[in-house]
Amino acid sequence: MEWTYKGKQVDSLPEDCVGFVYLITNTTNGKKYIGKKLAQFKKTRPPLKGRKNKRRYKVESDWQTYFGSNDELNADVEQLGTDKFTREILYYCNSKSEC
Repeated sequence: MEWTYKGKQVDSLPEDCVGFVYLITNTTNGKKYIGKKLAQFKKTRPPLKGRKNKRRYKVESDWQTYFGSNDELNADVEQLGTDKFTREILYYCNSKSEC
């Protein structure tokens, strides 16, 4: 199951994209779910020996396989299968506050 944006399949996100707003539609009963997803997360590691600063780095999120955080939606995905849902990106966000 792939993401689509304006009718085209999405394999990678744009460079300046921080996240996106999406719409997931259940094709069997017409229920819709709108949400947001961040493209990257910040993680921290403990400092190196003799240092005080934590080490920060970015990790790409699981946006390709993501189906939302709603328990009812995830139960439907588990029960019906991923082929009964459409995942559409409504618009890309350039900042966290825009999401």
